[in-house]
Amino acid sequence: MASKEEIYAAMTQALEGESGETLKKKFNASVVFVVDGEEWTLDAKNLTLQKTKVKGADLTVIATLQVMQNLLSKKLTPQQAFLKRKIRVKGNMGLAMKLTFVIAATR
Repeated sequence: MASKEEIYAAMTQALEGESGETLKKKFNASVVFVVDGEEWTLDAKNLTLQKTKVKGADLTVIATLQVMQNLLSKKLTPQQAFLKRKIRVKGNMGLAMKLTFVIAATR
C-alpha cells in the first residue's frame, strides 16, 4: 500500500507536463486534501501542490490514508466513498463530482 509520502509524490508528478495541463483543463480548481490530519493543497489552476492548507480553496476532502489508497487502487470511486461516508467533502459539490479527474491523474 502507498504511504502518504508516495501519494504526495504521485500528486506532484500528476501536475507535471501534459498530465498537469489536462488536469488544469478538466478540474481547474484548488482542493485541500486532509489525510489522517495532514493537509495538502492541490491547485490545478497554477499546477502546484503544497503541504499546507491554503485559504480560499474551492473544495476540501477529508479522508483516511486507507480510503486514499483504495481510491488510487480503483477499489473505490470518489462517488462511492462519498455515498458510503468514507470521505467528507466541503465546498463546491460540482467540483466534488470532478474529483475522479484528480484521482485518475494521480494513479
